[in-house]
Amino acid sequence: MIFLRRIFIVLLLFCTIAFVISLFLPSNYTVKKQIIAQADLATSKNFLTSKIEKDSLFSFEGYETSVVYDVTDAPDGIELDFTFNIHFGFNPITKFFGLFDREKWSKEIHQQLTLLKDELEDLPKIHKV
Repeated sequence: MIFLRRIFIVLLLFCTIAFVISLFLPSNYTVKKQIIAQADLATSKNFLTSKIEKDSLFSFEGYETSVVYDVTDAPDGIELDFTFNIHFGFNPITKFFGLFDREKWSKEIHQQLTLLKDELEDLPKIHKV
């Protein structure tokens, strides 16, 4: 009986420590990326707006995500500034897993941005006169 009591106390102590540590873990992960593509400004803005509204771009299963982007004109095309925000919530288990998934997310974001850049460069270009 004393043995079970000690095991219960150790488990309770472990859970309490894990919960207290999770209070100090970040609940958001933000990634900022910039790409330059040889594309038209107006068609790129329309394409990005429709693609992001459909949530077909930069969604991570099980996490609340938001994407903010800015498209500006550059000498060789357009400059895209993306800010990705992944929200973990208050769940301590999600916060712990969020610490270890960051590298995977960075790779996935980089792959999706490369694909997006290729798609933008394949769009029709309207030449300025």
